[in-house]
Amino acid sequence: MTDIDPTMADYPDSGPDSLGSGLSAAALLRRFQLCADSGGSFLKFSGVSPSVFEEFYTLLAGRGRVTYFGAANGLLFVKMPTLQHEVVATKTMDAAQRQMPAKDILRVGSARYESDRNISAKEADDGIIAMPRLLAGATVPSFVLEVANSQSLADAREAIQWWFQNSSPNDPRGGVQCGLIAKVGDAKLGEIMFELWRRDSRRPKKAYLRLTSQQQPSQKPNPDL
Repeated sequence: MTDIDPTMADYPDSGPDSLGSGLSAAALLRRFQLCADSGGSFLKFSGVSPSVFEEFYTLLAGRGRVTYFGAANGLLFVKMPTLQHEVVATKTMDAAQRQMPAKDILRVGSARYESDRNISAKEADDGIIAMPRLLAGATVPSFVLEVANSQSLADAREAIQWWFQNSSPNDPRGGVQCGLIAKVGDAKLGEIMFELWRRDSRRPKKAYLRLTSQQQPSQKPNPDL
């Protein structure tokens, strides 16, 4: 990865529009199944109540990863991780973990986290927490990853912001400090854009990775990521 000009055009948003409001948990699950059966990997709903979300989450039974923004707008993202998605997540986290100085750091996987401010919930693609923070009672990782395949870059940014808005930086146990987006440009992993967001930052640090047809990096990794 190498730094790119921050004025470089973003990938066009390719995610689906919101699919309406007032749907039941069973209707949400049918939409999910239809999307999965047709090869889709991301759904976006609005107007989902907390009770419908919890019922849907139970019916989903681990087949997708969710970001629920709460009752105010009822916004719900549902991600169906593909093989390409998981490859990017694994490779990105391996690289991030190697470049962190602390030895006592742990991968957290895609556990569900609850907001400490409202009735909302999120599952990351992965994250990292230091062992001392975990032993001190921290309830969220300090670093999280969001891989966006068919999910739009705008939606991935909103998902990253969930962490900053719903984990308190004033908690002595610590909140999420950094969020990394890996935006996949195509199914062959030919292009991947990275955005590193820090709490309270207005602009991300960007990087761009292009893979050759042999799937070998054409540029050296950026030591800052």
